[in-house]
Amino acid sequence: MLDSVRRDPQRSLETDEDRLILCRACEAAVARADDRVTIDAGELHTFVNPQGQVFELVCLERADGAVAIG
Repeated sequence: MLDSVRRDPQRSLETDEDRLILCRACEAAVARADDRVTIDAGELHTFVNPQGQVFELVCLERADGAVAIG
């Protein structure tokens, strides 16, 4: 899961390039906030599976910190 965009506290004037999207589980940087893209009228999509689990997906142009497993 992805955590919300986190700001770098060292910067006084920030752009989306300065902000990171972090993994909710380990807080590793997955992408920069300016890597977000709009797909089907949004950057963030929420889904619920038949068992009731809620999933939030963010649409990214690139995610240099992500690794495909499986």
